[in-house]
Amino acid sequence: MQAVTRVEVISPDADTVVGENDPRLWRIDFESPSTARTYVVGQVPSGGKEVVEWRDPGPDQRLFAQIITDGGMTFGAGFGLDDLADGRVRYHLKNMTHEEFLEESKC
Repeated sequence: MQAVTRVEVISPDADTVVGENDPRLWRIDFESPSTARTYVVGQVPSGGKEVVEWRDPGPDQRLFAQIITDGGMTFGAGFGLDDLADGRVRYHLKNMTHEEFLEESKC
């Protein structure tokens, strides 16, 4: 796994494309790339600098979570708050319980 240089939550202006100028609802940058495997929105991890403080989205607002690595790779997933209701997580374009995630993400 590559180390992470940025984690952000974006509110895309378009339904299908995330743009560089779309509003960021939260952004953390790492001066020394992070090797953490979990990031919690609104919590600044060790070594991170909060560039954009967390702002609550609207209830029906579509969001995009994005991670950028020190190798220049970008990973992300679109979602809405309803997708994460009742403790669900989003993984490989599916909404699932935490237990289902642990099973699906085994290596």
